[in-house]
Amino acid sequence: MNEEQILQGLVAASRGDNPPLIDVTQRVLAQIQTAPPRRNLLLWAYATASSAAAVFVTALAVRALMGQGEITIELMPSMMAGMP
Repeated sequence: MNEEQILQGLVAASRGDNPPLIDVTQRVLAQIQTAPPRRNLLLWAYATASSAAAVFVTALAVRALMGQGEITIELMPSMMAGMP
């Protein structure tokens, strides 16, 4: 018997099998309800810290960009004076 015939036999045998029906909904819901709220608190703390860091970096970037624009405006008259 070659490999293809063995696989064909396995496929035919597996088509007749039905997976067992297992309902895990109640166990999952029970674990969610009994989970300590600390996990939820840590998740919110992490999200808040990440958001605050993003706002801080954005504020620094905006301030740096605004500062560069002012420097360019201040240098413009001196650059124009050197032009023929």
